[in-house]
Amino acid sequence: MSSSFIPACVETINVPEITSQDIEEFSLYQAAHPNHEGEFDHQSFNKPEAIYFRKKPEGSESDEVFYTSSTEDPTATQVTFLTGRGKGNIIQTLIPIDYDEDANGQRRDGGAICTIDSNGEEFFQIFRFLPASDGKPQLLEAWTKPGTVTRPFVLTSDCSKLFYVCNARNGKDMDLYVRHLKNRPSDEPEYGQLIRELDDGWRVGEINADDSKMITFHRVSPQLVELWLYDIKTGEMDQVVLPGTHKGNADIKVLGRFSKTDPHIIYLSTNWMSEHTSLVIYDASNDSVRPITTPTLEESMLPMPWTCYSHMTKTKMLIQALVDGYDELYVFDIATEVIRKVDIPDSMIGKASKLKTSVLDDNLAIFSLDSVASPGVMYLLNLETLKLKPYKCTEISNPPHPSGFPKLIRYKSFDGLEIPAFVYLPAKYNGVSLDRIDSKDKLPVIIYMHGGPESQHVPSYNPRLYLQYFVHTLNCCIIAPNVRGSSGYGKAFMAADDGIKREDSVRDIGSLLDYISTDMSFLDSSRIAAMGRSYGGYMTLACMTHFSDRLKCAVETCGISNWHVPFARYKGEK
Repeated sequence: MSSSFIPACVETINVPEITSQDIEEFSLYQAAHPNHEGEFDHQSFNKPEAIYFRKKPEGSESDEVFYTSSTEDPTATQVTFLTGRGKGNIIQTLIPIDYDEDANGQRRDGGAICTIDSNGEEFFQIFRFLPASDGKPQLLEAWTKPGTVTRPFVLTSDCSKLFYVCNARNGKDMDLYVRHLKNRPSDEPEYGQLIRELDDGWRVGEINADDSKMITFHRVSPQLVELWLYDIKTGEMDQVVLPGTHKGNADIKVLGRFSKTDPHIIYLSTNWMSEHTSLVIYDASNDSVRPITTPTLEESMLPMPWTCYSHMTKTKMLIQALVDGYDELYVFDIATEVIRKVDIPDSMIGKASKLKTSVLDDNLAIFSLDSVASPGVMYLLNLETLKLKPYKCTEISNPPHPSGFPKLIRYKSFDGLEIPAFVYLPAKYNGVSLDRIDSKDKLPVIIYMHGGPESQHVPSYNPRLYLQYFVHTLNCCIIAPNVRGSSGYGKAFMAADDGIKREDSVRDIGSLLDYISTDMSFLDSSRIAAMGRSYGGYMTLACMTHFSDRLKCAVETCGISNWHVPFARYKGEK
């Protein structure tokens, strides 16, 4: 069947013609473009509220970077013009700098260092970016070799050196490189100097207060992430080994951020002594550890059985805790060790993304906050008063379509393991408990499975998923389970589908089908669809294989259909 909205190369069977009304209705769910990925302007420009942030301009395939000078500024200035013309490039990271020197030693003020891929392929390279000014076009100067892969980079405090990992040597191993931004040695290669050969799985972290040590991470597996300290002067590397553990510990993940004042103090995010990623204070000068959120230790200051991460200023730590799919924020005063919770209004509770703290003002942080009904808005958080202030130029009217707020359930799988899942229903059911919904409603069901697999579904505004569109145009229910293997629920839960237990996560979906039939009478168990992308696409294909007699249909996007292909490319732990 042909349609003016379906390309001629796409064959459809028994698909009703797509009408202009369908397109118009669908466009309502794509109208809002969230703002995210904020970064403070460089401190040398002395504008404490000035930020760069990303959003998708009208008609663009991908995000561009915008600049605003304060929370009160009603408009933002588009800074980059990189992703149009059908390219679909993705700007992953953009870090403002004070200045650098070109190949001839000429000073170039302002601009940023950024990572960009080519045509959405997610092979990110590092570029020097200068916005258009004084009649000159924008500059985009490649600092890593085209076709190579880099991971997030780090700058010294004076922006004189750039450290990063890249696979330029052999296309596989992520070696450590340095590039000088100022007083660049004449013999430094065009694409940076290789300073240490490493294997796959490495990335750089932060540099300490006196620019003497750099954190590096080695991801051996989802459960084993090692933290190593690289001596910038000598090139030596030492692993941080926590008490009671040893090098090569099979199930310890150690991430961290340096203190902004003491070069020996690292605030670690680790599942040491806990099922969950918790915060501890580590003193590298004597290997001592003090727990902050570790739930199993009595001396913890804020015991919390949830994943926690830190974001530092000189005087405070901003704690981000992912609690049952929703973000909570706390401020830890380093001097007094008093911890206070940030009050986020119920209407705004959701996902806090890419938290960044200010170098210029110890009491300021920014992040993007969104919920299922509200696209991402950039907020300025005062860490002293705990007050939130939106950036006016990022405020977006709530979408013109209805929004159903998810309800959290837990069901038992085949072996008794509890599986959390979010249930999305049409907006008319907002505020109605599931046990009060009329059993005569018989809503059809879509089971949406996230990718990863070491990831999780969290309620947020994501127009790419079209969950609200399906819920309201089809008058259906969407259930998004976090099956075993998902992150956010402890290391035992995440490891529960490893190795020969991989198919147990698929059996979790079988148990969900049982639960729908027995405990959710308002749903129509004869009309259930499976849906997912990436690893969720594999889960969809697996469900079609194992539960074909219980599913009405399925939608699979870029999933794994032949395990030989990813096994040939992935590391052994996959």
